[in-house]
Amino acid sequence: MTDGALSDRDTAVMDSAMGQPDGKDEVAALRERVAELEVELDAERDTNQQLRQDLANVANRVSDLEAAVEGGDQITGSTQLERYSSLDGDLEEKLSASERRAVAIYELWPELSMEDGEGRWYVDTKRNSTAKYQPNRTKRKLEQDLDEDLHWEQVYRAMKRLAELSGGEAAVDQHGRKHVTGGEWEYHEKTSPDNTDHTTYKLLVEVGE
Repeated sequence: MTDGALSDRDTAVMDSAMGQPDGKDEVAALRERVAELEVELDAERDTNQQLRQDLANVANRVSDLEAAVEGGDQITGSTQLERYSSLDGDLEEKLSASERRAVAIYELWPELSMEDGEGRWYVDTKRNSTAKYQPNRTKRKLEQDLDEDLHWEQVYRAMKRLAELSGGEAAVDQHGRKHVTGGEWEYHEKTSPDNTDHTTYKLLVEVGE
């Protein structure tokens, strides 16, 4: 409800209440409906707030890129990820933290990624007892390159952001797991392949154009 109009259901309940001498049941129903509408309005406020925040983020990115162009940076590349990677100077002034880390993963990809046996290269956060640095290899490399301590959640956000910047769109599946598909990289939240537990791991895979 965004225009203040009553729904058919609301009108029917009110008409019923007005036509009854006692109307206790109808009053109770109206009170219940008021509570439902308050919840709906709160949800709309949250949605509008998120939209305003998203708009502000986009506006900030445009301003950053305009400043970069005016400052003489050469911005090249077909995707936003490639264009961000081509920026010169202090990226902290031009990109968000997740964007900077996404660019770092992109630039470190040859060192970070592994081949899956089918010609695709990927990074994941699964534990691998046979690999010397797993599960800390990706995180350790990023920390060295960026010279900062990272929480795993920050690494996950950077992996997801890289897929978005490469042209992908985010979605959530029926199990509540996040995915980004449609770009040159894909991001997926997956469960353990042997189904021994319900924990998830993150996968970033290069799929090309």
